[in-house]
Amino acid sequence: MIVTISRQLGSGGLFIGKAIADAIGAELLDERTLVSRSAKRLAMPEEYLESIDERPKTISEALLSDLARASGIIVPTKVNAPDAELFDTVREIVAEAAQRGHVVVIGHGGRSLVAPFSKKWPTFHILVHANLGWRVARISERFQLSNDDAKKRILQTDPARERYVAAHARTNMYDAHEYDLTIDTGHIGIAVAAAIAVEAVRAALG
Repeated sequence: MIVTISRQLGSGGLFIGKAIADAIGAELLDERTLVSRSAKRLAMPEEYLESIDERPKTISEALLSDLARASGIIVPTKVNAPDAELFDTVREIVAEAAQRGHVVVIGHGGRSLVAPFSKKWPTFHILVHANLGWRVARISERFQLSNDDAKKRILQTDPARERYVAAHARTNMYDAHEYDLTIDTGHIGIAVAAAIAVEAVRAALG
């Protein structure tokens, strides 16, 4: 099975993804892993982010830069590939993982990303969201940021993810019809949300 998790920054999507991966013995493809593997395949230059304020020109560069801001990871400032090639590379990495067994994919287009594989492997799609104030508090604590800086990081990252999905997946990442399960972690908490998600995926697996 391929489980995809689309999420707002700070809503706990990675925590839920890890819980599902552990429960069903799946490979977890989080942003750190996908960015790292994509960078190697696309032969990105050894030039790294020196300033979090640098604004790249293309959608793919914007996504990578904003992921670095959100996750504290270091990625190249330039992408030697068209936007579409980055999306296709991520899709290729997911397909290879699915060949090995169950996989949980964080971000990068959800249902649309894995649509070509839906006849080969069962899929399950989850959207994780929460109110802004709750997410600001989580990001502030996680990265030791002021509330203002945490809010700024969220307001930079969420639109980047939405633009990426709109450009390459040709869909609205907040359209509930795209998902098998939507969870408001700000309302029920991450632990309960993770338990619900795990049981839902297990039920889908039969």
